[in-house]
Amino acid sequence: MKDWHVYPNNDFKEHNTNSKECRCNPRVEGSEDDTCWIVIHKAYDMREYREEEQVIN
Repeated sequence: MKDWHVYPNNDFKEHNTNSKECRCNPRVEGSEDDTCWIVIHKAYDMREYREEEQVIN
């Protein structure tokens, strides 16, 4: 099964896009048709938490 990676641009560290294992502890989901894995990486610079906080305020 092929892996598709979603990862942040210009992050502090490089993400491992060659497997489902990465130091950022990504979320791994199967595609709707079960033909691939979608690996969703977390930002090392915590940008998703800052963006979420801006939406709340």
